[in-house]
Parts: sequence; C-alpha cells; structure tokens
Amino acid sequence: MVLGATGVLGRRVVDLALEFGFDVVGLGAGTNVALLAEQIRRTGARVASVKTDSDRKALADRCDCEAIGWGRAGLDTLASLTADTLIMCLPDLMGLP
Repeated sequence: MVLGATGVLGRRVVDLALEFGFDVVGLGAGTNVALLAEQIRRTGARVASVKTDSDRKALADRCDCEAIGWGRAGLDTLASLTADTLIMCLPDLMGLP
C-alpha cells in the first residue's frame, strides 16, 4: 500500500513495487486523478483514496476499484487494510494520525 502514490517518492515506490512483483492492494493520492488511475491500472490496486469527493467521482469514472474513498476518512480506510507494508510518502504531517 502506498499513500502519496503520485508524488515524486510515491511514483518511485510504485515503480519499484511493480519491478519486484509486490501485490499493491491500495493507493492514495491528492488530486492527480489521471496518474492515480494509470497506477491503479498498472498495479491492480483494489482500493484507492483521493483528496476530495469531486476527485473521487473523477477517479471512479477512470478505474474499476472496489472502493474509492476521499479525505481523511479515505486515508484512514487505506491505512486500516491488511497489508504487509504501508509506505507513506505524504507531505507535512498528513500521515501522522
């Protein structure tokens, strides 16, 4: 699982996960819906989260995730999923809670 998947570090983490054959169960991003949709397609992630409800609606039109959340609740949902590893590439203190 990668939170902040569309940022500079997050993009690299997603690429490395694919390179090494990791199963990516969830991806979180801010507002870069186009890149996140591409990452979901490439990784097969089943759950995603974005910053706003309008971004959630835009992402839903572009991908086939089981669930797409938004805002703090969306990040919390991703962080609560069962996964071996959670990598946070979030700016500032967004991931602290």
